[in-house]
Amino acid sequence: MHLCGVRVDHDFLLPGDLEERFSWCCLAAAEDGPAACTCWTPIFDARQRKPRTRIEPETRPKACEDCAYRQGSPERGRGEELEGLANFWCHQGLRRPAAWRHPDGRVRPVPEYPTSPDYQPPIVDGVPYRTDGRPADRCGGWAAVQAGRGA
Repeated sequence: MHLCGVRVDHDFLLPGDLEERFSWCCLAAAEDGPAACTCWTPIFDARQRKPRTRIEPETRPKACEDCAYRQGSPERGRGEELEGLANFWCHQGLRRPAAWRHPDGRVRPVPEYPTSPDYQPPIVDGVPYRTDGRPADRCGGWAAVQAGRGA
């Protein structure tokens, strides 16, 4: 059994396993090892302002330089299927983790940052919000594809 990086040589917890010298943190790490730990929290690349939900989202007039709808875009890095989506939001101005922090103080940088497409904006009623609090724009590439023009 693993306790967030500490190996225990039996399949059940003993009273001594919970001593402070162990890095006990979560059940996921205890059951599946340190890689499964769910205690890490993101350290974002920008401070997030409160979403200004009274502002209506707009649609970008055209696809941005690294738009996910452009061939070879880093924003399409995970191989997501984008055709046929009912809506798609532009990533410009959205926050993303630059590193992850464990409650024990360890910090793990995101190796792909700043090219990582792991955006984690606050989402209210299905709308993501930029770090300045404004709603994200609908993607210009998505809008062009919807209009039959292509990105």
